[in-house]
Amino acid sequence: MFFKNILKAMRVHHWLKNLLVFIPMMTGHLFLFENFKNLCLFFVCLSLVASGIYLLNDLLDLESDKKHRSKKFRPLASGSISTKQVKLLFPFLLLIGLIGSLMISLNSFFVIISYLLLALLYNFIFRKIPFVDTLCLASLYTLRIFSGVVVISVNTSEWLFMFSFFFFLFLALIKRQTELNIYIESGDKLPTSRGYKLSDISLIRSTMVSSGFLSVLIFGLYISSSKVEALYEYPLILWIATVFLFLWIMRVIVFTERGKMDDDPVMFTIKDLFSLILLFGVCLVFLMSA
Repeated sequence: MFFKNILKAMRVHHWLKNLLVFIPMMTGHLFLFENFKNLCLFFVCLSLVASGIYLLNDLLDLESDKKHRSKKFRPLASGSISTKQVKLLFPFLLLIGLIGSLMISLNSFFVIISYLLLALLYNFIFRKIPFVDTLCLASLYTLRIFSGVVVISVNTSEWLFMFSFFFFLFLALIKRQTELNIYIESGDKLPTSRGYKLSDISLIRSTMVSSGFLSVLIFGLYISSSKVEALYEYPLILWIATVFLFLWIMRVIVFTERGKMDDDPVMFTIKDLFSLILLFGVCLVFLMSA
């Protein structure tokens, strides 16, 4: 039970997010064993560092998590593990992740350091500044993709990074609106410790929708770029993926507006059958166009 609680506190299920490091290899069609091996090693290192940051974040948010509707069940907030254990574990995970990345390459180490520094700035400074926190979260996700580029030394279209940034900005804003929706229902006058007020929800909503639709537009520009057209035999088929992306974004927006969105839209996607079907459809489209 102890190790189960430790793994839960490390948010191992969130390691799925770090699979983003493999995107440059897949989009660049660079399926070489050496690339795959280095990316797998980097994935583990990044995941360990991310888990260390999650544990640090739980320490910082301990009191507020105890009052949250779902976060109060986290191992640290519920008392399943102690603060002493977390204080010992999180620097250990960070150290192992950093040493491991250095064994891959110096560039990999610098990328991990950049991720760690940005994550620490987010936890200690940016998370308390409205909208800056979401920009920082979007940057952290985009940095995962950039990490894959650095690890295997591949050239990638700038449209991919622009799409990634606005897409993940959309997801970050979904999380903030969901948080405010919860506090609207509860009648709490101090909704979050992140500096947002209930009156900000309309601005969050408009920015969220704009980011989502902008990501669809940029995705279209990305699949129309010369680099993508050179990689796929039937690039026009990729436009079907744009429709699937639009449908998923609309579904997430509708569920958020109805107050049915999970605290994490990524976890919502994993548990939502229709979202998984759309994801499968996108993968199938890319295979058909190759």
